[in-house]
Amino acid sequence: MLIAATGHTLEMFSTAMIKIKRQPPRRCPKCGSYRLSTDGDIAERNGIRGWQQRDACGACSYRGEYSFFPWDEKDELDLEA
Repeated sequence: MLIAATGHTLEMFSTAMIKIKRQPPRRCPKCGSYRLSTDGDIAERNGIRGWQQRDACGACSYRGEYSFFPWDEKDELDLEA
């Protein structure tokens, strides 16, 4: 009985830790839907190539502001190979 109680306690502790560390699902700031995803594409800004992305909701017309992530020269060389 003591072993079963100890096992149960450890299981509940592990479950609590997972819930604490896990990020909550993102929601659309316009409609509150959980159908929020990331929309992105290759882009060039001021002669620098990189990846641009934004949040997009599948339930309404919400589209967030673009974020731009430039590639460094090593990434450019890897793409050309």
